[in-house]
Amino acid sequence: MIVSPSDFGFHNALLDDDGRVGFIDFEYAGRDDPAKLICDFFCCPQTPHPSSAFERFHCRVAGGAGLSPAVSARAAALLDVYRIKWVCISLNDFSPVGASRRAFALSEDRAARCVDQLETARGIIDQIAA
Repeated sequence: MIVSPSDFGFHNALLDDDGRVGFIDFEYAGRDDPAKLICDFFCCPQTPHPSSAFERFHCRVAGGAGLSPAVSARAAALLDVYRIKWVCISLNDFSPVGASRRAFALSEDRAARCVDQLETARGIIDQIAA
């Protein structure tokens, strides 16, 4: 288990002058399996990454953090499960709670957001089918 920012992506990170990365958004942080951090990084639609980089990334994270090879194996095995989770997240404007939360936070038209969310969900599903 590690402390994971959950919404792990370049959009929530800063690079300092020494080349170290710091995370600035811990809204959904928790104590998680490192495989979750690896999968969330690849599944977050706001920061798309090519599937071809997954192998290299999860091996580097596991190696750099001194994690066991089992973490890489779990990340590879669970990647599509996390993609399905992100499909559900991307469609949350279709739920009453998600719609009201986004209506409060965003001024854009809900119908347009829903169209964008469907496109995002389809893109993630296409990665599962690939």
